[in-house]
Parts: sequence; C-alpha cells; structure tokens
Amino acid sequence: MSGRRLLLLERAPGTRNASLWGLPGGQQHGDESGYATAAREAVEELFELPEHRIVGAIAVQRGARRYEIFACRGRKKLRKNWSPTLDEEHTDFRWATFEWMAERPTSLHPVVRVLVEHDDGRAWLTGMLSTRSRVYPGGQRSTDGPPSTASKSASRPQSRS
Repeated sequence: MSGRRLLLLERAPGTRNASLWGLPGGQQHGDESGYATAAREAVEELFELPEHRIVGAIAVQRGARRYEIFACRGRKKLRKNWSPTLDEEHTDFRWATFEWMAERPTSLHPVVRVLVEHDDGRAWLTGMLSTRSRVYPGGQRSTDGPPSTASKSASRPQSRS
C-alpha cells in the first residue's frame, strides 16, 4: 500500500483469472510461513520488493482454499519513486483506491472481491487503507521477519459460494 491505495496486478490472457485485478501471491512451499510465501511470490511477480512493513493480515476462505493476505505499507512516496516490473503472468498494475475497487467488483480477482464485498473484509481493507502508521491486528509477527510489536490474529471473512 502507498497512501490510501493498494497495488493491484492485472492477470494476463491465458492465465487463471485472466484480465482480473488481484494481489501478488501464490502457493505456500513446505513449512514456509505465510509472510515468507507472500514475500517470495511478490519478488517472483514484481522482481523486487520495496522496503515495507506489515501493518495487518487477514485470511479469506474460498471453498477448500485458504488465502492469507498481508497488508504492507511502503515508504513515503512509494508510488512516485517505484513501479513494479511485471512477470509474464501480469499485463498491468495500478494503485487502486477502495472506491475504484468497489465500483468494479466483477473486474477483481475473487479473493479481492471478497475483501471488497463482505463486511469483515471491507472493514479490514478500509482500515488498512485509511491508516498511515498504526499497526493493526494481524500486523507483523516476530516469526515472519524482523521483530515487531503486534501479534494479534485478524478476522477471517468467508466467501459466499
């Protein structure tokens, strides 16, 4: 996140969820922590991970799959000073506001759509986008990287299938 905007990536044609806007992410390997998975996948998809700190985390359940999402806040003026280099799975990126996402839910990856359309997810996402410095429940955990002051668990919205 940068300011009140979230980095979204547009899925390339021929990929799962083609043309939908989603978050960097992918499958967990072995006993990798959730944050280690998110960081590895972000580097694979963006080729670099700018300096950041975790300000929150939430899990989204869709059928048999569980998605762990980490809200990371970049340094001041990140949008002006950095732009991602995309891998072959993505064609574009945008720094989206909550309003932009809410106006086009059918253009969003199903997991992002859950965050926008469901009460718990919407409250979490708008909270993450509205804060600049506070660490929310589910913030960085000492087991996931550098030491932190927060270790509470986040709410878990359920997708309506």
